[in-house]
Amino acid sequence: MNTLMADKVKSNCSFLLKLNENDNIKASRGELMENDDYVQVDSIVDIEYAIYLTFTDLFLLTNRVNYSECHKVIKMIDICFDNIYENKFFQKLMEDEESFDGMIGNIMLEYLSLKDRLYYGSPFFTFFSYINNLSDGVKQIFKENNEYVSKMMGIYSNQLEGKHYDDSSSEEEDNGDNDNGDDGGIDDGNGDENDENKEDNEDNEDNEDNEDNEGDEIID
Repeated sequence: MNTLMADKVKSNCSFLLKLNENDNIKASRGELMENDDYVQVDSIVDIEYAIYLTFTDLFLLTNRVNYSECHKVIKMIDICFDNIYENKFFQKLMEDEESFDGMIGNIMLEYLSLKDRLYYGSPFFTFFSYINNLSDGVKQIFKENNEYVSKMMGIYSNQLEGKHYDDSSSEEEDNGDNDNGDDGGIDDGNGDENDENKEDNEDNEDNEDNEDNEGDEIID
């Protein structure tokens, strides 16, 4: 959360969270700090700017964090307001300076409006926090197990499309059987040719034997 806050705002927020009842305050270029000297008019303007800048950034911060972090921001703002109203220097400043008192009043109204929009303090805020945390947890699981989630989503998609059985392996087996059958056919063809050649050779041998017999008969 601190990485989302400007350095001046972080410094001012830390200062207001630690603010004591008797502390005197001054500001320079939008940054609050403790002061023991008499506060001049120009310094009061700087204090107004620093406080306005700090609370405005804290309000905007609630848009950039989840509900759990938002709860922490709200608690910080509560403590800052309590310390301002309890601080004697700020009490006197609100009594003497109408503009400063009006600015603090307007910031408080904005703060109350923000809490209303967040349903802060009601069961709805607790419910939204639970849903937000659950959603963040699911996203983190998906992120850490992306390979398995992708596989799971593919299976779920097949289920929706009615693809309950993967027959690709069966097709591969069938293709393998067909290939073996073709090889067997080729071998049979060669066998037939060999048989024919064998028969022809036997016929030729028989003819030669017959001719020899006939020749023998003639000689006889």
